[in-house]
Amino acid sequence: MKKFLVSLIYISLATLVMAYLFKVMRWPGLGEVNIGLFWLHIGAYLGYAALVPDKDSRILFPMGFLVFLLILSTAEIGISNSFAIVGLIVIYVGYHIAMPTYLGKSEIPFIQQGGIVGLVLLMIGVVFKEMHWPRPDLFFIIGCGTTSFILLLAGLTKGLVRQK
Repeated sequence: MKKFLVSLIYISLATLVMAYLFKVMRWPGLGEVNIGLFWLHIGAYLGYAALVPDKDSRILFPMGFLVFLLILSTAEIGISNSFAIVGLIVIYVGYHIAMPTYLGKSEIPFIQQGGIVGLVLLMIGVVFKEMHWPRPDLFFIIGCGTTSFILLLAGLTKGLVRQK
C-alpha cells in the first residue's frame, strides 16, 4: 500500500506540473483540470498519512503548502497569479526532488540532477515569458517535460532496491 500511495503522490505531482504548463501556455485541455489534480494529490497525501504506519514525519510541509496553493489557485487573480503559482510549484517540486530519502529512497543517481535541470529550465521559461523575450515556450515545454519525467521516474522507483 505504501508503494502505491508514494507512486500516486509523485504521478499526481507530475501531471500537475504538466497541467500548469497547459494553463500558463493557455492551451486548451489540462488547464481546467488543475483543481482536480490538486485534490488527487492532497488525497494521496491524506491516504499516505492515514494508511502507512511507518510514514515520513516531513509530510506536514507539503500538506500546508498544498492547501496554500489550492487557495491561491482558486482565487483566479490573473496571469501573474499563474506565474506565482508556477514559482511556488517549482519550490514544492524541488522539495520532492532535492530530498533523496523523502517518502522512500531511490537508487537512480540522476534523479536529483535531472530534476534540478528541469526546474531551472522551467524558471528560465517563466523569466522569458515575464520579460517578453523570445522562445519562452521552448523552455516551458522542455522544463515541464523533464521535470514530469523525473517525477514519474522517482515515484515509480522510490522504495525499490536493485538486486546485484
